[in-house]
Amino acid sequence: MMVVAPEILQRATEVFGSLEHAQAWLEARLPVLDNRRPVDVLTEPGGPAELLDILGRIEHGVFS
Repeated sequence: MMVVAPEILQRATEVFGSLEHAQAWLEARLPVLDNRRPVDVLTEPGGPAELLDILGRIEHGVFS
């Protein structure tokens, strides 16, 4: 079981429409993160803010 900041998990669930999809995104290696997983970026300085920014871009259809 992964431990994720509640605000990140909540926001990812809102963006992806379900807890299951949010969890899959958190475990996926993403090109925008240099093929790192969002769950690993959470512990880096500025990581949560970076993930919230990415989620906002996904929500608005901005993928680059």
